[in-house]
Amino acid sequence: MSDRCAYNGTGRNPLATGDQRIYYRAVRQAAALLNSEVTSERILAVLIRSIARAMQSGASLLLLDSTRKKLLHHCSWGLPKAYLQKGILDADRSLGEVVTEQEVLIADITMDSSVQYPELAAKSGIVSILGVPLMIEGTVAGSIRV
Repeated sequence: MSDRCAYNGTGRNPLATGDQRIYYRAVRQAAALLNSEVTSERILAVLIRSIARAMQSGASLLLLDSTRKKLLHHCSWGLPKAYLQKGILDADRSLGEVVTEQEVLIADITMDSSVQYPELAAKSGIVSILGVPLMIEGTVAGSIRV
């Protein structure tokens, strides 16, 4: 093995920091899950949980409805129940990542009009939101939000 290679074949990178180990673990879990025989529902739930844990935050998966105008909550990890029951999100008004097909970062939810329920988010301890469009075969299917 090359002296420059940090990977030692054990599934661990001995030079990784604590945060990097969390990310590596999340990627390994995701790969193992995708290669397993479990249902797609279970895969999505575990992926959202892995993202939330790796980023030390709450995370959720929102899917577009059949009209492609509303975002419906599908699964989450680490978010308060009251926040999850806030209602259906308007895809055009909420963050905008599913419309623009670009990541959206809201650093301060109280200062951005694209957050549909800012008071409830703030009450739930949410300060910022990252929205990443979920693409399936080149078409936006929903969003992963952290």
